[in-house]
Amino acid sequence: MCFVMIARIDTKMKVKPYVNYFFRVLTHKYYVFKAGIFLKKVIPMGSKLTVWQLLIHDWHKFTFKEFLPYARYFHIDKESNKRSFLFAWINHCRLGKHHWEYWVMNKEYNFDCAKNGLVPMPTKYVYEMVADWMGASKLYTGSWDMTLWLENNLDGIKNNLHHDTIVILDRVLWILGYNKNEK
Repeated sequence: MCFVMIARIDTKMKVKPYVNYFFRVLTHKYYVFKAGIFLKKVIPMGSKLTVWQLLIHDWHKFTFKEFLPYARYFHIDKESNKRSFLFAWINHCRLGKHHWEYWVMNKEYNFDCAKNGLVPMPTKYVYEMVADWMGASKLYTGSWDMTLWLENNLDGIKNNLHHDTIVILDRVLWILGYNKNEK
């Protein structure tokens, strides 16, 4: 049904990029599900990550607000679709509680629970975030190993996380074999 609606948007539009993106999202969701089930088994308190949470992971990527811009950006032309992709990405982060960006507020809100605008992520979303990273690694590199990605991105991410979230994240990464030098 989704592709029928896409085809009605513009009859000259080729459907293949949208089909490719659809299967890319499904593959990512499958890998995130597998990673999440693995985390549930290896992490004490991993049961906070629910099967339902894993099933609905990234559901909003199938909405028109995200699906079309993402498909056009990744499968048609990045350069001419940057702006629409940016708005889709912002929407994605604002709907996905497993994204650290969801938990960042304007710094003027300096409540006890949100120092400098950084709100602590509930544990289940930290677990889902790591499962998301693992699933993305498997999709884009063919490997579950996130070492290179973490080396390139983790410090910048931690600069935008509440201290309580960093503690949980470091523990999860340590259990998975990352950050061995820090414990």
